[in-house]
Amino acid sequence: MDNKKKAHDLEAAGTGPGPLGSGEGETTTYKNMGFCGFAVGSNSACVDVKNGRIVRLRPLHFDEKYEPEEMRPWTIKARGKTFEPTMKSLLPPFSIAYKKRTYSPNRILYPLKRVDWDPNGERNTQNRGKSKFVRISWDEATQLVADEVKRIQKQYGPTAVLVQGDGHGETHTIHGPHGCQTHLLEMMGGYTLQARNADSWEGWYWGAKHVWGQTRWARAYRQTCGRTFPKTRTCSSSGDAIPRPRPGAGPDSRRAVSAIFGPRSA
Repeated sequence: MDNKKKAHDLEAAGTGPGPLGSGEGETTTYKNMGFCGFAVGSNSACVDVKNGRIVRLRPLHFDEKYEPEEMRPWTIKARGKTFEPTMKSLLPPFSIAYKKRTYSPNRILYPLKRVDWDPNGERNTQNRGKSKFVRISWDEATQLVADEVKRIQKQYGPTAVLVQGDGHGETHTIHGPHGCQTHLLEMMGGYTLQARNADSWEGWYWGAKHVWGQTRWARAYRQTCGRTFPKTRTCSSSGDAIPRPRPGAGPDSRRAVSAIFGPRSA
């Protein structure tokens, strides 16, 4: 298709190679560029790489290898007009410019520790924001985090650990912001969850407060589900739907879903 090739070439204009990363020594990887931990397949992009470095990021053309007739896209006809989907992903500015973020001189590549901070001695908290940093190993950083979490829990109790575990997170399915840390801390005795403003889920967030009298995913709600539903032969859920456990909702929520829909659908 001439128009397709023209569109691809325009996106790669000024870079030399054609649309498929076919420049000398170039390879193309298809990558999710979404900034939301849930949308693991959103904002699909073509990432052209040469000598181990990103050359450019481009929208993924769905008709790059297939004709529209093969994909059978949806079509809506209404009021004398025909609406059809675009044949390429619509990357937002933050995603299309990700190359600059990757190679930014401000990007922190390794764990750092304040030079005058000794976890087993003087912490010099008065120098926060003033003293310099020194690079440490990943093993040392991991151990410091683990030791500090256990120290806080032992000294002040499990709920003294505040978790910012809601909202969106750029995770690329490796370490979900709603799952790993909350699941770990729940097994360690609990935590305090920060509930920020409902900037993308106002409907069910505020609606749930009126229906249930509490936040839909509040800890008490999950515990209620986990303790009640497994003992119930038949359950009718009104004003709420739980098609699957929310990532990081914990074992109580998973047991509740299993009790309602059965292990296979949970």
